[in-house]
Amino acid sequence: MPKGDMPRRILQLHLLGEEDEEDEDMDDPDEAIPCKKESLCTCIQKMCLWLVCLEYFDYVMGLAILANAVLMGVQADIAVQNARTGAKEPPVIRAVAVALGAVFTAELVIRILAYRVDFFTKPGWRWNVFDFLLVFLQLSEEVVTVLVYENSDAVSVNLSFMRILRVLRLVRIVRLVRVLRLIRELRTLVQSIASTMTSLLWTVVLLLLLIFVVGICFTQVVADVGLEAPQLIQEGTDTFEYYGSLLRSVMSLYQSITSGISWRDASQPLERHQPIMGLVFAVYIAFAALAMLNVITGVFVESAMASAREENNVTVVSRMRELVSKMEIGESGRMTWEQFEGQLNNPIMEAYFKSLDLSVTEAESLFRLLDIDNEGSIDVEEFIAGCCRIHGPAKAIDLTTLMCQVMLLHRQWRSHAMLLEERPFCACSRIAYLCGPWGCNHRRLQAPAINLRDVQHLTLNRRRRKIEAHSDMYSTGKSCFRTHAGYESEFLSAGTV
Repeated sequence: MPKGDMPRRILQLHLLGEEDEEDEDMDDPDEAIPCKKESLCTCIQKMCLWLVCLEYFDYVMGLAILANAVLMGVQADIAVQNARTGAKEPPVIRAVAVALGAVFTAELVIRILAYRVDFFTKPGWRWNVFDFLLVFLQLSEEVVTVLVYENSDAVSVNLSFMRILRVLRLVRIVRLVRVLRLIRELRTLVQSIASTMTSLLWTVVLLLLLIFVVGICFTQVVADVGLEAPQLIQEGTDTFEYYGSLLRSVMSLYQSITSGISWRDASQPLERHQPIMGLVFAVYIAFAALAMLNVITGVFVESAMASAREENNVTVVSRMRELVSKMEIGESGRMTWEQFEGQLNNPIMEAYFKSLDLSVTEAESLFRLLDIDNEGSIDVEEFIAGCCRIHGPAKAIDLTTLMCQVMLLHRQWRSHAMLLEERPFCACSRIAYLCGPWGCNHRRLQAPAINLRDVQHLTLNRRRRKIEAHSDMYSTGKSCFRTHAGYESEFLSAGTV
């Protein structure tokens, strides 16, 4: 067999799973088994999927994205200098850009081979389509650049298209967002900011309404002053600079509450013409800067904290699912204490107990607390739900559930107490009838059960006739109650009493 065919033959044997016959096939090249097309595709997909699922794969691509962002900054700085001096871009920068483009292209190909059609349909498909478009634009830019350099006569024709591609190159900087998902703290900050977008929109609307109303008032005052003395609102004066139009008034009021300008400078033209306007301007600053902006800050902080709590809950669930996946749980889906104890040395489990302000030595108490049925095992979903309930402070729904359970137990105990209060008289009456005045009568014990009213009637008649001769009947019945406890329990379970 030629040396060049040796690696291909080894790959074929590995794909077909014929490890036992490897030596025989290598000695006899005529009996080589051809590699099936389906097996080759399946093997390539599994290898790509294994590579994509590696934790270090995302970190390596994150470093490549950061390097690409730094490279774009260097290219922008060099482009400005070259525009002034007329120099060309260094070949090293060009080579690094081509290498990073090849890395991103290889990543896209690996992910497509790993997920196939699911790459465009699975959760997060929007980011996948965005990466596909970025790689396509980068490849298009490289191809056009090569064509331009090879055909210098068409440079003037392709310059406009190159400018468009360079503008679209700026969109690639958005790829940095992918790095945020690798760092939990940055991801939490971004999600907190994103969760406040709705509040930010309505805050801007409310602030614009306030500034618009006050701006109309000040602009009208300046217009009245201009009717009496037009030279006071000519160009170059501070009155015209701050309140020469409605747009200028709105911009001045906005800058006054955002430290763009000193609000004293903005109020002086109004005080000069009408002193009362200085007081109105001070009231506007007090309401906008001290009241509205502080309330808006509180709303943003609350939204950010709620988003952080939600992200924390999602992180807890994902970590617990990761721990459960490492345990050898059968089809029953229940986790035993031995399986739970085997994960106590896991750093993720230690971090989780630390977040609950618990030590690892208290793990058994947590397990027993979640094992409500005391069966020695917990359902996996119940375990994760219990961990989520334990994590964080008690909620109103938890307190309401506890109150309902306490009320239900109170009603059950009250019904049992009332039942126990009614049972002693019925039990004594039955015992008195079964035992009689001279001791136990086994025939009566074996006799079929009778009605409670008949028992009471016969007992009362016997007591009336022989109350003087049998004053110790109660004590006799009490002793027989201990002797025939088994008969009485059967009698009560039969529903007669």
